[in-house]
Amino acid sequence: MKKSIWKFATRFLANVLKSNNMSYHAVFLLKSPLQLLNALEACQHFGIARRECVLVLMADHKSLPQMLSLVKKTSGWGGTVSLVNVGLDPSIQESDGLSHERHAIWGNDAFGIIKLKNLARRLGRLDYVFLGDLGNLMMRHFANLADVSEVVALDDGTATLQYAVWRNQGRWGRKQRLSKKAGLWLKRIALGLRDNLPGRLTFFSAYEIEVPPQDLVVKNTFMDLRAQAGDMPLEESVFFLGGPLVEASILSEEEYLWHLERVARYFSNRKVTYVAHRRENWERVKRIGRALGWDVRLFDYPIEFQLAVVGPRPRILAAFFSSALENCRAIFGDMLTIYAFTLSDDQFARKAERGESVKNVYDRYARLSGEFFHVVDIHNTLEPIA
Repeated sequence: MKKSIWKFATRFLANVLKSNNMSYHAVFLLKSPLQLLNALEACQHFGIARRECVLVLMADHKSLPQMLSLVKKTSGWGGTVSLVNVGLDPSIQESDGLSHERHAIWGNDAFGIIKLKNLARRLGRLDYVFLGDLGNLMMRHFANLADVSEVVALDDGTATLQYAVWRNQGRWGRKQRLSKKAGLWLKRIALGLRDNLPGRLTFFSAYEIEVPPQDLVVKNTFMDLRAQAGDMPLEESVFFLGGPLVEASILSEEEYLWHLERVARYFSNRKVTYVAHRRENWERVKRIGRALGWDVRLFDYPIEFQLAVVGPRPRILAAFFSSALENCRAIFGDMLTIYAFTLSDDQFARKAERGESVKNVYDRYARLSGEFFHVVDIHNTLEPIA
């Protein structure tokens, strides 16, 4: 009994000390597993111990389970806050105490504006604030309220390329509907939202980007994952990365299967595992596996972490387009052969909202092509690879 009381008292005291900012030097605001992966690399690059960091998790119900798995797998973080789970004055928790459930009263996303304001006040002086998604107005809100020396924008997939373009052009975002503008002004006036861009930013990016003179670019070379990448057992197989192309209305289910059938023909001499994206419909994924004779899997971690730290590592990694292809090229080098399959001009609507950005992705892949990174035209997949 005495031991239990002592254990409770010491844990309570530790939480009080943390809440008074006795040890925190950095805050990461994150909404996806990829952003959390880049947070790990940022700690390594900027020389920040995990115990000095607070993770503010802003993920939706599809991303949060994978993020919590990665938080627990990496361990050692100073504290975590799952924004939808906490009250208006957020306490900083250990990862084991995080819940998937929204707060019964304060779970609405709009209350996050107040929560982040109170959290910034609670934490006091910080060396760094890392934004997982520069396009997220709530993350910018916290950066504007925090007493911080440096604001760092992490990579958020290819969206980072667009953010850099907008930053150089001195404008931000696409034209908004009147109703959305009205909602923003209401949040600014009634709730105190401060969503303007920080005057000076550091981009921590794996991409080659240009930024205006007031900003900096720090190259993310994935030094942490590269140091671990060679230890995993090699599996003689192909991992094909699925994507929510049907969910995003880029392809219909029939069109998506048409593309995959040509990929299957190309890899007909090899074992293929379809690695599902967390936003894909699982029933559709199982139908794909049955139709193509592929195994299907859904990993608990981002594929970069899965292959480098958990394993196994396949001989070949393939996809249509994914930021993971470029990340894995940087992490594994000649240890992994990568294939990017193009989408069909006949079936892919270039006039779609994302059409131009997808085309730009393939143009960048073409520039990266080499011995271990191949771009395959979907129309030239009739002959199986050796």
